[in-house]
Formats: sequence, C-alpha cells, structure tokens
Amino acid sequence: MKSIAIATALFLSAMAVQVQAADEAVLSPAAMEQLALAEKLIALGRTNNDPLLLIAAAQIRNTVSDEPVGLPGERTPQAALIDEAKSLAGDRQDLIGIADDIAAARSKGCSVRYGCQNPYLN
Repeated sequence: MKSIAIATALFLSAMAVQVQAADEAVLSPAAMEQLALAEKLIALGRTNNDPLLLIAAAQIRNTVSDEPVGLPGERTPQAALIDEAKSLAGDRQDLIGIADDIAAARSKGCSVRYGCQNPYLN
C-alpha cells in the first residue's frame, strides 16, 4: 500500500512539473517580469517578517497580465507615494491606516550620526 502511495505521489509531482513548465512556455515576458517581482517581494517579506510584502506579492500573482509595467523615469518621492496609495484606498480605512503607519515610520537606513542612507526617502 505504501509503495502505491509513493508511486502516485511521484507521478503527480512529475505531472505538476510538466504543467508548470508548459505554463511558463506561454507566459509573455511582461507576465514573467511580474511573477519575478512577486517572488522578490516574497523573499524580502520573509526576510523582514513583513506580511504586507507577502500580501502584495499575492496580489501581483492574482493580477498577472501581458501588459508591460516598465520603470518610472524618475523616483517617486515617499510622501507622494503614500498620498497615491491613500487615494487608491478610497474608503478602506484599514489601508489608509497602514499607509499612515508607513509614513510615520523611520527608515532603518537613517541615524543621527550618519544621516539618512536610504535614497528612496524624501
């Protein structure tokens, strides 16, 4: 009985790998880029124990498209990013609260002695 269960598990895992490889073969470069971004957020979220990054990664996975995202021409100031997030949150007070918490938090890259080493602030 154990050997049948093991054989079934091996067969199903082999089939899953084949299906995954087939799915990746039809994904556009834009979709692959979005999935790679999600995986980076997952890794960073796990490293920093940050559930919000894991949630963002899950959202990216749910909304993968063939539309290229591209990169902005210049860095968005932190305050403008928070304001945009709050605007997109609409009436969602939970998201507005998270945005306010992030706006109030200090970067770990800043110190009294050396100043702010984080280029993404301000």
